[in-house]
Amino acid sequence: MSHSGKVQLTHSGYPVWHGFFTSQAGSSTTMKNQVFSATGMYRHVNGSLYYSLYDGKKWVGYINAKATTPWSNWQPLGGSLRYVDDHTLQPTKTFSLKYYSQLDKRWANVKYERWTLGKTGCGQATMAMIISGFGQNVTPKMTADYAHAHGTFDRDGAGSLQSDLTRDADHWNLSWKVMGSQAELASYLAKGYPASVCLDFGTYRHIVALTGYANGYTTVHDPWSGLIYSGRKSLTDIWKRLSWLQGNHDEGASAATVYIAK
Repeated sequence: MSHSGKVQLTHSGYPVWHGFFTSQAGSSTTMKNQVFSATGMYRHVNGSLYYSLYDGKKWVGYINAKATTPWSNWQPLGGSLRYVDDHTLQPTKTFSLKYYSQLDKRWANVKYERWTLGKTGCGQATMAMIISGFGQNVTPKMTADYAHAHGTFDRDGAGSLQSDLTRDADHWNLSWKVMGSQAELASYLAKGYPASVCLDFGTYRHIVALTGYANGYTTVHDPWSGLIYSGRKSLTDIWKRLSWLQGNHDEGASAATVYIAK
């Protein structure tokens, strides 16, 4: 079975095989804490799942998946997300959300069906901020183009559903997790993970990005050039404003989602 991901050897006592149970090449004990690419999965006749490990282009061998833990180079360290080098296990850069305005003249007037990105692209600008914060060069027009072509952005109505945001995340190789409570959202923000939230302002909904958390407050990044709802805000106030429109329930009963690099 195909597989694409990184794993860290975290459990001792498992052999690394060059042939299934025929030629041992090492063990998880001597390789403990090392990070490898897992490029294939194999289900042995004994029922165990094995990964095929690579160190760069060099094949290492097969190992029982129970010896491993999924690994992302982006690790929460001291309240920030830091990119950790595979080999040195030392952080080399920090997540930094890249601010975009949906009103930027470079894309504000790009039209999707009957609407323009400047009027309805808050969700797509928010996702471009978050994705770019992980080191990818992604603009609001790129996310909007993708969500319109493959999702519902500006198709069945104006703006983005929650599924349009998570579809962007999937496409640009981010995992995501829908938040079930204010406390859960606070715990992820405190570790450095970014979030999107869809807020209800009575006559309209607006999607913004969140980063950081301390003493009950988080930082709001408002894609409407910061003019609607931005800066340091109470997480309690944000949670009370969450939009419970049906379109925000299609990936779980919350309009708040955090994003995690694979």
